This record gives sequence, structure tokens and C-alpha cells, in this order.
Amino acid sequence: MRAARTVFYCWIGYFVVVASLVEVVHANQEEVQVETFDGGGNMGGWSYFGAPGNGIEVIEVAGGNPGAYLHSTCVGLNCLDTFAPQPRTELGNGGVFVGNYRARDVTSLGIDLILHTVDFGAGGRPLSLILSGGGLSTYIVGPEDVPEPGEGWKSFDFPVPSQSPTLPTGWVVQNGSGQGDDADWNTIITGVTQVTYFYGDPEFFFIFQQWEPGLDKSRITEGSQNLADMNCDTQVQLDDLPRFVQALIDPESFAGCDINRADINCDGVIDGRDVGGFVVCLLNEGCP
Repeated sequence: MRAARTVFYCWIGYFVVVASLVEVVHANQEEVQVETFDGGGNMGGWSYFGAPGNGIEVIEVAGGNPGAYLHSTCVGLNCLDTFAPQPRTELGNGGVFVGNYRARDVTSLGIDLILHTVDFGAGGRPLSLILSGGGLSTYIVGPEDVPEPGEGWKSFDFPVPSQSPTLPTGWVVQNGSGQGDDADWNTIITGVTQVTYFYGDPEFFFIFQQWEPGLDKSRITEGSQNLADMNCDTQVQLDDLPRFVQALIDPESFAGCDINRADINCDGVIDGRDVGGFVVCLLNEGCP
């Protein structure tokens, strides 16, 4: 035990020395993946019907925000007939939009929407985001209403606090497991199987209408806020130091939540070159 303490205190001393020498640290890097539908692609299998290739939806080469976009057409009686449009990823084909959000440090989801026509109007419908996984779902109602005909394209972005161990403020669990909202949140956020945007509050009742909507720039942002937070408590403090040391010298026994958070300079390798950056993050209670 005495030897272990000596090694630990030596590491602390080393960190303090390095801290006095560090002047520049790589900032946290943010990765944003966007489906623009250019070239006919549809990463994630986005559709208003739950599955692309339905004969009603087409990828238009122009008219998007900008460029191509996914258009749910309205020819004859073959419109989207629903109480609330729900653009969503295809189950089993969600690509980068699904998976373990916590491990990937997902911080936000977003989409651009347009509404060409609707029978009676879309006023007073805020856009909601629904995440599903493990047979459960959770949603949050956004602050902005969906677009109305003639309004053009509107952009929507939703913060996703994937590192929160408890159900975040504003989020609601649907069809709970009976194990509690926090447990259900953790099940969903570590195994998202489908992303859905809902035109309105999912708990409200709406009449059926025929809609002609479109979507563009479905996007997901990850890996921007949590370097050096080795225990995933959303803070960078001394509690993270032992796990950083472990990631550095004994990665096989790492007991934290995500060892990649020790790669402070974002070069893909956890080594001595990350030490100075970690010290700066520690002293600033967060990485610059």
C-alpha cells in the first residue's frame, strides 16, 4: 500500500511540474455528421413512413437547404395522411444516428424542415424529439413550432445530455419499464435504436390531415464537452485524476466510463503527451 501511495503522489508531483510548463492545449474537438441527401444518399434511412422506398417519398436534387432534400410528395391521394408527421430513422438501419450515445458523447441532434402544404394548418405545434431504445422511449418538446406553408426552411437543434446519469430536466419517459425514470433514461441513452421528430407534443391529441413535408440536414454532434471527465459526472476535478493515471499506465484495468476521454490532444493515442493537457483541464475545471 505504501508503494502504491508513493507512485500516486509521484504522479501528482509530475502533473504539477508539467502544469507550469504547458502553454497550449488542443481544444475539445466536435464531430458533426450530417445527411444532406446529396447524391441520393440517405444515411440512417430517414423517412416520414418509418421506411424509405415507399413510393411517395423522393429525394429531390434541388430545393433543399440547400441542394437535395427528402420530399414526401402529395400526388393525387397519395399524401402523407397522419395526425402528426414523424420523420424518423429506419429501425435496424439508423447508421450514425443510433447506438450508445453516452460512449460516443453525443451532445445534440438537429434537422431542417419545410412544409409545402397541409389540409388545415400546423400552427401551435412545437417540434419534439423522441429517442427510443430497449423497448422504451423518452422525449423532449422543443421551444420552436414546426414550419407552416410558405414559411420556408426552419432549423431545429436539440441538446442531448448523454452524460447525465439521471433523467434530464424537460425530458419525459414514455412506456416506462417500472424501474424508474432514471433507469429507463440510462437504458435508452446507452442503446438508442431510433430517432424520431414529432410534429407537436407527443402527449397531445391531433386530427388527421394530409401533409406534404420535407426534411434536410439531419445531423448528430458528438465528442465536444467531456475530455478529462474520466468518471462521467459532467465535471473535471480531482476525482478524475486516478482514472486518468490508470488510463495512461494500466489501460487494461481501466475502471472509468470512457477511456477515450484521456486522449486530451485528440491524436488517437493515450500517452505522456496528454498529461499536460489534462493538468490544464483539471486546473480550469474543464478543457478549454
